[in-house]
Amino acid sequence: MINRFVPLSLKWNSLFVRLLSSFLLLIVLLLSFNLFSFTFFKTNVHRDIVSYNMLGLAKSVDSYEKHFNLIEFNLMQLGMSRPVMALGKSPDVYDYTLAAQAIEQMKTLTGNPLLFLNNIVLYNPDRSYFLEKNGTGGMPDLFTKQYASDRYGADFWAQQWKSGGSAFRLFPAAGFYSTSPINGISDKGMLFPILMKSGSYAIAAFLDAGKLFERFHVSPNNQFLILGPDGQPLFQHGAPWEMNTLAQSFGSGEGHVKSGDNYLFYRKGADTGFTYINIVPFSHIAGQVSRLNAVLVSVLGSALLIGFFLAVVLSLKFNSPIRKMISGFQKSGSPQPSKTNIRELDWISDKISDIVRSEREIRTDLDQKNDLLKSYGYLSKVKNMYQQSLNELIDTDKPFRLILFRLTFTERFDGLSGEEREKASYYIRELIALQLGEGFAESTTLQVERDQVLTLVSGEVDTGDILNVLNRLKHIADRDQTFFLMTIAVPPLSCRPGEFASAYEEACHMLLERRLASEIQIVTKRSSAAPDLLIAPADDQELSIQLQAGERDRVFELLGKCIRRLEEKHASAHRFALFAQEISSKIEKTLLFYQLDTKIFLERHAPFDRIGKCTGIGQLERLLADMTEEACMLVQEKKARQDPVKDFVLEYIMTHYRQDLSLETVADQLQMSRSYLSTYFRDKTGMTFTDYLNALRMSKAKELLSSGEDLRIGEVAGEIGYRNVNSFIRMFKKIYGVTPGEYRRIALQDRIGRG
Repeated sequence: MINRFVPLSLKWNSLFVRLLSSFLLLIVLLLSFNLFSFTFFKTNVHRDIVSYNMLGLAKSVDSYEKHFNLIEFNLMQLGMSRPVMALGKSPDVYDYTLAAQAIEQMKTLTGNPLLFLNNIVLYNPDRSYFLEKNGTGGMPDLFTKQYASDRYGADFWAQQWKSGGSAFRLFPAAGFYSTSPINGISDKGMLFPILMKSGSYAIAAFLDAGKLFERFHVSPNNQFLILGPDGQPLFQHGAPWEMNTLAQSFGSGEGHVKSGDNYLFYRKGADTGFTYINIVPFSHIAGQVSRLNAVLVSVLGSALLIGFFLAVVLSLKFNSPIRKMISGFQKSGSPQPSKTNIRELDWISDKISDIVRSEREIRTDLDQKNDLLKSYGYLSKVKNMYQQSLNELIDTDKPFRLILFRLTFTERFDGLSGEEREKASYYIRELIALQLGEGFAESTTLQVERDQVLTLVSGEVDTGDILNVLNRLKHIADRDQTFFLMTIAVPPLSCRPGEFASAYEEACHMLLERRLASEIQIVTKRSSAAPDLLIAPADDQELSIQLQAGERDRVFELLGKCIRRLEEKHASAHRFALFAQEISSKIEKTLLFYQLDTKIFLERHAPFDRIGKCTGIGQLERLLADMTEEACMLVQEKKARQDPVKDFVLEYIMTHYRQDLSLETVADQLQMSRSYLSTYFRDKTGMTFTDYLNALRMSKAKELLSSGEDLRIGEVAGEIGYRNVNSFIRMFKKIYGVTPGEYRRIALQDRIGRG
């Protein structure tokens, strides 16, 4: 009789009870930790809030004290400065020079945003003028119009002048304003008036109390007081405070006292003797404690409810799948005897053994049916064709013909969406597979890469038959030339399976024989001619020189000449691409030489991407012309900003290259040493003085030799500054690879051919 499993067992050894008990134990541990944290925070939060307020006040006091000392130091320096001291000794006659110097010093101090000085005034009641940062003014207007205050009138300042003494004195902050017939009354804000005497002058400074408070006050509350050594308030911010509540003694250091419904945190400055007070309502601190208590209680309650809910839910989630598995296992047989104290796990253990035995039987069956994965293995091994032989891919000893297709996608194809491009690539492969499949029954077509398709045709197949099928394919594919071009490589000989890697490599080389034309091409043989240089040595050096000179027209002429030479030699598209890449590299080197930003230039033109998409010589020429034109324009703009020393040297060489010119001659003109000018010129141009002079002379020699004038070689040498004909011939051949006479004959033939 089968022992049926109870769907939800509440016995102690059931999985549900074990899981639920474990979760509840974890909840109890977490709850105990939270209760301990709650008790700890409740005990210490009040002390922490007090400590926080004392730390904030200490930072404020330190900042205020340092700033008052800094102001005193700067005012003392101003009072002892030469202009101020001289003004005090000078007669009543206004000395413009000394006054201007003193005003400049005051302007420097008030212009420093970290001093928070509204203004500094230098005055003597016995003189008719005063000095401040904006200039001078009449003494009667100073404390009645310029810096008027209801608390500090002219009588106050007169009394301070008579009281004598030169000590630094800071008075309680008050509101100041100025009046004028045009602007009316202009508020200057809450300012600390400061007075200090220097000789026969008094220095009155006005320190912005509001900005000092914003900069130095560190507290979440804005109730703040500063008391002088005599206990009188110097500054207060926030709601007005009853002065009689401050009658209590704060002691000589720091601390806090409770006054009414407020906490007063106080600290005395070590240098000034001022007492700084932060007033924090008791309700604020109590509110913080209450809010924290409420948050902690909420967290505890939420943690308990959520923890219990999750314990039940997770226990059910763990238990339910296992119950379902066991129910399913019960349908196929009786359970084995239990091996653990949790009977659910006993059921699972027995059934896992059955699953393992079934899996082994299934694996044995799958090993006998590997033909279902043959196509996947075929393509996977083609990807590693250099390490695998063909007889590992197909079970046959028949010869085969390999056909390799390379797809060149146009810019219009790139403009399609990603899904459209993927579909188009699939249709192209299917088109190839369909056409080759109709012509040859035993053929297999694979997409090796995104732009490469491979077809294998088994058996002895005639090349003519293959070409007939490919021509039909070409006729169909010609309709979509605006989206892609196709190059088809057909190696001429059949291959055996062991020759697969070499046949594929040969086909890849044949693909490089494609001509630069907008058409589908079939390549049946590989060129045996050794490739010559893309750019003749003479043209290569001159092209670099003209690019560095920014001579656009001459660069265009040289590019056209090189492209025509490649055309005459029937160069492949691959050779044209290599040529274009070399020109792009020269342009990039030129821009780097002038320290221009190549990143933006290359991103705008994307040469190495666009070169591969050029389908005609004209398109390639336009690409190179656009790049060259912009590069030459950038070079010309950069050269226009060149330094005068290099410009002088280049201009001097251009003017005197026909003469016996040397680096010493130019150095004498600039009154520089020869070694310094040599290093400077090489750093700025990338060439030595001699190399640059020789390159310029040879360029001028080429112009004379190709101009058609009937000049002897010796006359050409003398015309460009060479006194020795043999030296000229050797240098010309070293740079251009041919003698001057040979170059003249080549230039004459080119001119006749163009005519």
